[in-house]
Amino acid sequence: EEESRATREGLDEESLAIFDLIRKDELDARDMKRIKKVAAELLAKLKSEKLKIDQWTSKEATRDAVKSEIHDFLYADATGLPEPYSDDEIRILAANVFLHVLRAYPRLPSPIYTAENAA
Repeated sequence: EEESRATREGLDEESLAIFDLIRKDELDARDMKRIKKVAAELLAKLKSEKLKIDQWTSKEATRDAVKSEIHDFLYADATGLPEPYSDDEIRILAANVFLHVLRAYPRLPSPIYTAENAA
C-alpha cells in the first residue's frame, strides 16, 4: 500500500517517509510540490554525504552534523520549507526528521528499506 502511495505521490518509499514527516494538510498544490522536492533532495543529500560515514550514529560530532544539516536544509530559503511553516515548526520537524534518519539509517543502505525487509 505504501509503495503504491509513494508512486502516486511521485516519490520512492524512503522519500515518502520524509515527506509524511514534514507535510501540513493546509498547503496548496504548489507548496505540496515543493515539500515533495524538499523531502527527496534532503534525503539524497544526507545519503550522499553524512550518512556514508561509517558508524555515524555512534559519533556525537557526526550525529550533530546530521541534525544541523537537516535543520539548515529545511530552514534555507533556497532548499527548505515554504513560507506557511514557522520557525518553531521547522525546528520541531527537523528534530522529527533527525529521529527518523537516526532509526532508519544506522548504515547505508537502510535495513528498513531493503528489499528483504520490505516484504
